[in-house]
Amino acid sequence: MYSSLNDLIDKYAHKISEKQVIQYVPMLKNYFVPYIIENYSCNNLKSLFCEEITRNGIIQSGVYYVMNNENVSAKSRLIYFLNALDSFWQNTLFEMFPNPNIRGIYPFTNLQDEIVEILNKKGIRLNDKRQYPPIDDEQYIFLMDTIKNKNDSFISKQKNIIIKLYLLYGLSADKLSKVLVSKYSSERNVLMIPCSVRTDVIIHIELPYGLSKEISTYISERGLRDDDFLFLTENGNAVTSNYIDDYLKNIRKAYYKGVRPMPENQFTPTGLQKYAIIKMIEEGMNQSIIMDFTGQGSDIFSDCQNIVDERKHLNRNRYINHMMRGIASYDDM
Repeated sequence: MYSSLNDLIDKYAHKISEKQVIQYVPMLKNYFVPYIIENYSCNNLKSLFCEEITRNGIIQSGVYYVMNNENVSAKSRLIYFLNALDSFWQNTLFEMFPNPNIRGIYPFTNLQDEIVEILNKKGIRLNDKRQYPPIDDEQYIFLMDTIKNKNDSFISKQKNIIIKLYLLYGLSADKLSKVLVSKYSSERNVLMIPCSVRTDVIIHIELPYGLSKEISTYISERGLRDDDFLFLTENGNAVTSNYIDDYLKNIRKAYYKGVRPMPENQFTPTGLQKYAIIKMIEEGMNQSIIMDFTGQGSDIFSDCQNIVDERKHLNRNRYINHMMRGIASYDDM
């Protein structure tokens, strides 16, 4: 069974990006496989994934991961493990070994609170430190005002366009890096983005007129052809997730000018992408559609959902207290 599981994970690795391989495969092989070996006696993959594994099995695998990995101290690390399971099922197991009961609880990141509760009872506490926090509305305004004055070269224009696509659509860097010039239509102001799960489904996003005009000008000035990637480095290579890091770092320094030490860094590609996803969640967009369209993992989505839930709770408290202060008997107490 050990060899069969590792072979299955190797097949899965060919279906995901290099970045995901580095993140997810070690967690699956070092923790999920040993968990299965120690807790399940069947020797048949089909029986294991179609019948044996249940909701509780997924929960207990998360508990196993935390308890057997001394490097895990934050909830974000637990979410990464659950995100690896999400990806494993999404890209391989749902197709090979259909299991309606498991599909019904996907994504598994929704189980994190139950796992944390079990860990708490065992005396294990995970901290709530949030990685790559989103920018806020004030920082969004500052960022947009700043990049208006940074368009002196096609590289600056390209970085501005990438920032706007992050802020508006929350697209992952991996997905954005693979967009070809041919997927942009200047006549219709449309950018065609493939879904991450249903790759045969193409989303035609209608760009704001100003952004579409920027893209047209950029393509023309750079002399890009239809078969070129839309976004390229100075050396002609596809852009990577850290391509605009230094650009954002300078904007952050300008925002916090004179402030020492600077607060946690929100001016990151992920911080911009989360800003967009939070707006989508607040507008009521479906979770699976957001993840499929943006290419973001369930760890990013879960963090954004938690932020939205926290804001709703805070706003509810403010609303109730505001209304109560308007009641005549309030001042009599």
